[in-house]
Amino acid sequence: MSGILDPFRAATLLSYRHASRQEDERSDGDIVVIWSLLCSKSAYKRVADLWTKAIAADGRNIPTGFLISSLPRVPGVKNLSWAPSRPDLPQFPPGSPRKKRFPASISIGSHFGYISEGISKAIWLRAIVKIPASAKIFHTNASKALPKDTSAKKHIAETLSKSLKEYKWGALLRPAREDGVVLSHKTRNEDLEITPFHPFDYEGDADGTPLAVTGSNDKLNSKPEKMNRQWVWLDVIEWDENIGLPEFTAAVVHLV
Repeated sequence: MSGILDPFRAATLLSYRHASRQEDERSDGDIVVIWSLLCSKSAYKRVADLWTKAIAADGRNIPTGFLISSLPRVPGVKNLSWAPSRPDLPQFPPGSPRKKRFPASISIGSHFGYISEGISKAIWLRAIVKIPASAKIFHTNASKALPKDTSAKKHIAETLSKSLKEYKWGALLRPAREDGVVLSHKTRNEDLEITPFHPFDYEGDADGTPLAVTGSNDKLNSKPEKMNRQWVWLDVIEWDENIGLPEFTAAVVHLV
């Protein structure tokens, strides 16, 4: 039995509410309890239990666009690197710099992914990142239009290198619009090659294009773009609007 709202709808409703009691050794805070009451039949104190015992157990699907946000992710739990640990953005500590962040949005119209044993499987637009990240990742069909000033490119390369320093492979993910192939348990990457997919744009305020950064250490038996390997969610970055995007192709992505 599920709650009155889908997890992503409940999260957007709570996105600007800050609960009074914060997390401690016994609970992940009031905001998680309130979130769980809106989208499940029980009050969960641990967000990992909400995802694994309620949301995944109920067969809930999550729009990929909802995951493109600055929400913190569940730490240290197998298969839940992609899962938000709270529905709202935490407050900045006093005196800390106010860096740009991206609230979550409902994102209806982006491809839905399903959760099985904590693993999120969905169709994404994916660009493989070479390790170590360098200017080579900026090869695009519009390369002639790239600015001569490489400071923005250097900044993104440094950001990716820092995120991916412990991984053999990296991938940038962008949500796809929910048209074309419908994901099933039997969907393969080869099934996606004959269908055009279009990007689903972030619904919030962004100067560039928010993209997810993921990493993988799976062993290689074939080209990385053909592999259904498992990817760890690492970060969401904003790709500078003055830099041509890498070439993205549709793929079935397993997030762990």
